[in-house]
Amino acid sequence: MEIEFTVQIDPEKRRHECHAALAFVTAGSLALLLIGLSCPPLWLCLTGLWVPLILASFDRYLKMRQQERMPDKICIQDESLIYWSGGKPCFSLPLAMISRTDMRSGVKLFLKGAKKITVLDAKFQLAKFLAQAKRQQCDLFFPWFDGLTRDQLKNIMQSDQTHHTLSL
Repeated sequence: MEIEFTVQIDPEKRRHECHAALAFVTAGSLALLLIGLSCPPLWLCLTGLWVPLILASFDRYLKMRQQERMPDKICIQDESLIYWSGGKPCFSLPLAMISRTDMRSGVKLFLKGAKKITVLDAKFQLAKFLAQAKRQQCDLFFPWFDGLTRDQLKNIMQSDQTHHTLSL
C-alpha cells in the first residue's frame, strides 16, 4: 500500500504572505530613503544594518514559492513513513513509532520509544530538522502540510493499530 501526501498552498495564504512581505519591504525602503535624505553622512553607515532585515521579510514568501514549484511529500509505504523534500527522499521511520499527531501551521508528530529514524539523503540535515520540531514542541514537524493530511495520517495510524491488534 502506498499513500502520498503533497503540500498544497492555499491561494489566500499565498496572497496574504505576498502582501505582508511587500508591505514590510515598502515600509523599510521608505524608512531607509527618509533616513538617507535627512541624516548626516556619519549616520548613513547604520542604515546598512536594515537591509538584511528588509530582505529577510521575503524569506517566508520565497520558501512558499519553492514549495509550490517542488512540494514536500509524505509517503506511506510498507509500514513506514518517508519524508521527501526538494524531490529527494530525506528520511524514513516506522509507522509504529508514531504515537499521535497534532496540527498548528503544519503537521506535528509525536513519537514513542527510541527514535529509529533512517536518513536517506546524505545532505539532509536531520539535526536542524529535529531542532525545528523541538521549537514547535513535538518530535517531528512538517511545515506547510494542512489539517487534511494530519487527519488522514491519524486514520492510517488507527487502522494500522487495529490491523496489528487483529493479527495478534
